[in-house]
Amino acid sequence: MYSTFLELCQALMEEAGISGTITSVKNQTGERKRVVGWIRRSCMLVEGTFTNWNFLHEFYQFNTVAQISDYPPPSDHNVWDTATGSLPNDQSELFFTPWVRKKKEFQEESFGSPFAFTVLPSHIIRLYDTPNTVVPISMEYYRAPTEMIENTDTPAIPLQYRDIIIYKALGLYAKYENADELLLSSREDYSMRWDQLRARELPGTQGMQATSTGMDIQVVAGDH
Repeated sequence: MYSTFLELCQALMEEAGISGTITSVKNQTGERKRVVGWIRRSCMLVEGTFTNWNFLHEFYQFNTVAQISDYPPPSDHNVWDTATGSLPNDQSELFFTPWVRKKKEFQEESFGSPFAFTVLPSHIIRLYDTPNTVVPISMEYYRAPTEMIENTDTPAIPLQYRDIIIYKALGLYAKYENADELLLSSREDYSMRWDQLRARELPGTQGMQATSTGMDIQVVAGDH
């Protein structure tokens, strides 16, 4: 099974019938450069279709700083799951208010134990009340799609489904080459794998599409 960025590129060359070999994703030219680009793009397209894939889910915890109300997201953050904010030491939940409503409220800054939060357009968490001491805050989030750079980089997609990247990239190759028969077969293989991946890796009801507002995760019915 294909695991790394380089292995996926090698598999695409084999499936597409491209002659020769590729030993690195770096410093390529011509058709091999396109192979690298098709695999990188395909990974991001598949992983980026939904914001709430199970394989992109992460737990996050940070400690507050006294008299500081704003806290940045982790570097790989894409979307907060705003239903999961909590104070683990107190075993209590944090109440979430969307920024579009919160920004209209006039409220003097007060200090105490946080009981609520909002998410700014920059994805920064703002706590209310502003902490007056150090307390841990827990929150779940979903990572951004994987942008593979190095030979050994791996997609977030589970190993047994990573051939979906090959099928997606094969379709991009077929479009470039105007190979209609290959385009059709790659779409059939992709569609089969897509249904399997979605059934396993989307939480809740199959076929429900998640979209990000930058503040919350909303779920709306939709098809790929």
